Amino acid sequence: RSRQARRGQSMRAEGRCRCAAEDPTPMATANRSARFRGGANRPRALPKTAQHHSRRSCGCSRGLGLDGREAKGGAIGSLSCGRTRRRGRIVCSLASSDTVEAPAIHETSRQTVHPAAVIEKGVQIGPFCVIGPSAIIGRGTKLLGNNCIAGKVSLGAECTLLHGATIGSCEDDGTVTIGSGNRFGHYCSVGVRCADLKYNPSDPGHLRMGDGNDVREYVGIHASSSGKFVTEIGSGNLLMGTVHVGHDVRLGDQNVLANGSLLAGHVVLGNRVVVGGACAIAQRCWVGSYAMLGGGSMVERDVPPYVRVQGDRARIRG
Repeated sequence: RSRQARRGQSMRAEGRCRCAAEDPTPMATANRSARFRGGANRPRALPKTAQHHSRRSCGCSRGLGLDGREAKGGAIGSLSCGRTRRRGRIVCSLASSDTVEAPAIHETSRQTVHPAAVIEKGVQIGPFCVIGPSAIIGRGTKLLGNNCIAGKVSLGAECTLLHGATIGSCEDDGTVTIGSGNRFGHYCSVGVRCADLKYNPSDPGHLRMGDGNDVREYVGIHASSSGKFVTEIGSGNLLMGTVHVGHDVRLGDQNVLANGSLLAGHVVLGNRVVVGGACAIAQRCWVGSYAMLGGGSMVERDVPPYVRVQGDRARIRG
């Protein structure tokens, strides 16, 4: 104990951070502080040297509370700065971790990216991309080339658009809102105008998508047929090649739609549904959660949860 106390005193005398030599977590630092002060039952408090993690020691202007979150109002807590020397001066890695490079736009896309579009830091725009004036592209999103983002599109962070992927439509004022971490395959079309004869451009449709979806090549997802409906895709879904999702469809979370699946207008799927290849679901059908639709099934009526159906017309098999 006396050796640890002497070590702390020497570090305080030199003006160094305790976190540079000890366990970096804020709670661990607080626990050590309690032990230094005479027992683990004492109130957990930050060491005085950690309460003022000054610019003089590492140039860090940020702080963390006991919960590990950034302190507000300029309060500085215990944090492991992970100091590094860069260009002759000490730089805190936490201070530099927020530094994200500016958007990288390929020279062939600079004339086709509208200056009114909102493009956040870290976005990569490949060759021959077209981005409209109402688009919002989140941080870290990648457009690999030949992509089109048209209309009122809000694209979340860390999304990836492979070559040829198209999001949104310039034919009306409908909105497309997409979460973060989604992947869009080659030549897929998301949020385009619906294929409904009664559609009126003065009453545009909308589409809303969650996070972490994998939309593969040649998938088509249509916007809703009017402003009072929304085509809704949940989170964590896998839509394999050539899947069609019609207008006003509501898709839950973590569903798997195999190649060539066809969902007509107003279809509702629950969560964790498996739709086999070349399966077609008629308009306004409802499919319960955890159901499994065999390949090639023609579904013309509602499917209860937790069952397996197959055939033309689909019937319950188990």
